[in-house]
Parts: sequence; C-alpha cells; structure tokens
Amino acid sequence: MQKDTKETLFEAFRKELEALGGKARQVKPGKLREEISRCLSGEKAERIVGYLSPYLASLTIEQIFEEIHRGVVEWLPAAKPAHFEMAAHRRRLAEADLAITSADYLLARTATVVFSLKHHPSGLLTLLPPSLLVIAPAERLLADFPALQAIFDRTGEDRETNLVFFTGPSRTADIEKTLVLGVHGPKKLTVLVVNTTGAQ
Repeated sequence: MQKDTKETLFEAFRKELEALGGKARQVKPGKLREEISRCLSGEKAERIVGYLSPYLASLTIEQIFEEIHRGVVEWLPAAKPAHFEMAAHRRRLAEADLAITSADYLLARTATVVFSLKHHPSGLLTLLPPSLLVIAPAERLLADFPALQAIFDRTGEDRETNLVFFTGPSRTADIEKTLVLGVHGPKKLTVLVVNTTGAQ
C-alpha cells in the first residue's frame, strides 16, 4: 500500500472539500499575503474577527491584514481568557462578515477541520459568521479519523479538551427538502494549507 504524502493528502482534502462546496488551496509562506488578498477579493468583508493563535502570529497575520484590508479586523486571543464574557464573544462573531482561525488538524479523506477548544474560546466560530477562513500548516494534515485517534492514544490530548469536527460549509435539506446553505454555520469555507517544503 502506497504511503500518503503531504501532497496526496492535500489533494484528497481539496477534492473532498470542493465536493462539499468549500475551497482549499496550498500556499507557500512567501505567497500567503497574495493568497489571502485573493480570498478577500471575493468577499464583502467589512468586519473581520480572527483568533490569533501562536501559529497565525508566526505568519505575521496581523501585519498582512493591516496591509491588505481597509475594514475592521479584531484579533481575539486563541485561548479563552480568564475573564471571558460569552455574550460579548457571541455578539462579535454574529456581527462579523468573516472569521479567521487556524486548525489543530485537517482530515483529508473527509475534508474535516478539527478544532480543539483548548485553542479556541468557543465552538461558535463554526456556527455564527457567514464566511470562515482557516489557515493551517501542512504538517497538520492527516489521512482520517483513525490517524487522529492514533495521535490521541499516544499523547492523551483528547482527554484534555473538547474537540469540534467541522466538515464543509453549512448545508441542510430539512426545510421542505430544499438544500439551504448557512443555516447551522458558514455559507462559505476556505482552507489555506501552508506548505513550508520546497521553493518559495
């Protein structure tokens, strides 16, 4: 059996996500500004809320948005602060046109984004904003849930926090059997997978 590489995992993730109505692109760190600018060009995103994880901070994400976006960008700490007001947090996300975050893992065969609530103030990010941009390192690409479970078995990570599994833009056919987007979460999901290997 052929071993999965980051390239084959990304291709599987991209195809699955596109089949669900989302978009995935692989990008080098040196091209991240250009790629984010391309993503924003198709958005009516006056107000943006982002979770500033250490990973996104390492990509100088605040500076990138300062250079390319003229609207409001509010960066929130990725971990829940000591004095956390859920009502205010919910309001911020409900009023945002676009939310930005990183991901703990990406599961290629189902195009699933995995968030740890240890690194996110709440799971509302996957419910309230109409558009979601996820930026994650290629090293976090895994084949499937068994591969993720193997990591948890080894590290015990899943015992420390709750996890959110998020697959594709929100869609439901519960309303008169008609497909409706955005009822239980974002209408639009874009995932940028940052690959540091090879040329910039």
